[in-house]
Amino acid sequence: MTSYQEQMIQSWRTNSMAWTNAVRHQQIESRRLVTDSAIMAEISRLQPNTLLDVGCGEGWLCRAVAAQGIVAVGIDGSPELINRAQALGGEFYVGYYKTLPHSGRYFDVIVCNFSLLEEELDAVMQQMKAMLTRQGSLLIQTVHSQAIGIDQTEGWLVEHFSGFGAGFSAPMPWYFRRQQAWIELLARNGFAIDRILEPVHPASEKPLSALLICQLDKPMV
Repeated sequence: MTSYQEQMIQSWRTNSMAWTNAVRHQQIESRRLVTDSAIMAEISRLQPNTLLDVGCGEGWLCRAVAAQGIVAVGIDGSPELINRAQALGGEFYVGYYKTLPHSGRYFDVIVCNFSLLEEELDAVMQQMKAMLTRQGSLLIQTVHSQAIGIDQTEGWLVEHFSGFGAGFSAPMPWYFRRQQAWIELLARNGFAIDRILEPVHPASEKPLSALLICQLDKPMV
């Protein structure tokens, strides 16, 4: 495990209470105005029976889709966040990128909502591929390049959680990919991108995220 990975995991563990408060009290403007509704709208359009949330945090998305009758499972690398998710009910487990539990189960939709933060993602891509139903969809929502600076090259950045509310004491390193890098990552792991959405801020009209809707790449016969 690299020092970046160790710092990332420790950040989520240290900031678990602050993150829970930020999400449950809707203190993050981009999520409140745009990105939460964007991912929920796409899930509603797909109408899955089962859903896996990889990097579920304190569990908001699983609770939201469960209210629509979807069987939802959440996985996160922070035991503290999983404890907070479990306290409100639902099926949640501790799991890291390379050790996703329940690989024997299959899901109609797998969601990675601002949660694929590592540099090396091929292993988790292969695991998710094996857990997706044949007609299922992988949804990846990630930070749009225009939201952090159009000239940003691929590499490690640091999130200081400014504007997210009080209590964040541990900055988090995370790996930024441009859109072409996501396309290449998905293609080499057997996924085909069906659509790419770019949810925008209602006032500035600047894209806040890129939402990639992917399916298993079907071999030609």
